[in-house]
Amino acid sequence: MKKIHIITKNEQHLKNIKQALHGKKNFLSIYELSKNFFNAANIDQLKKNDLLIFDTSSVSNIKQLITYTEKYHLSILAITNLDNIKELSNYASINDIFIDCPSPEEIIYRIEKIINPPNSNIYSENMLNIADLIIDLEKYTVAVDNKIIDLTFKEFELLTYLASNIDKPLTRDSLLDQVWGYDYIGGYRTVDVHIRRIRAKIEQNYQYIQTVRNIGYRFINPNKQK
Repeated sequence: MKKIHIITKNEQHLKNIKQALHGKKNFLSIYELSKNFFNAANIDQLKKNDLLIFDTSSVSNIKQLITYTEKYHLSILAITNLDNIKELSNYASINDIFIDCPSPEEIIYRIEKIINPPNSNIYSENMLNIADLIIDLEKYTVAVDNKIIDLTFKEFELLTYLASNIDKPLTRDSLLDQVWGYDYIGGYRTVDVHIRRIRAKIEQNYQYIQTVRNIGYRFINPNKQK
């Protein structure tokens, strides 16, 4: 069970994070800090956690906060904007950075990637296993030949949707609607670029994604093609 500590005064950020973690039994608790963070009670509370999520606009002394997290070996997920990203890039101990606050789905994806690092080979029961590919739907990880593959959130969503519709030809329009949303204004190139990147990462030993001419793409089980 993992404990997560949140430092933010932004109600929308907090709402999205809470929604992301709702019903996730592998997280024990969430702590919301007061505006006056640097006091003995809060510092003592901080060291009892596994992951710190903080909003740069809610912390007056980022350097001091990072010093505490390094002392207690906490993982860090920072929420910032383009104006402050350069400052955060100076801290190697920050595991990941949000530019503003994304959707609850991407939040939990990023959290799971930090808590379940690439050298982890422990999977949940809720997963798709095709040939040497394992898509863990609970831990948001993808592995090829038992080695964790680093995917972006959209790559993970696209791969999961394809693998959940095995052998079914899917149009680029349907992929755009399902993964990017009906109001997305990008074109087919967005799908093609993501497919190319996924192929490069997962097709080390087998072909999983076929191009269906004039339609789109199809996910296959390579073991059934022999």
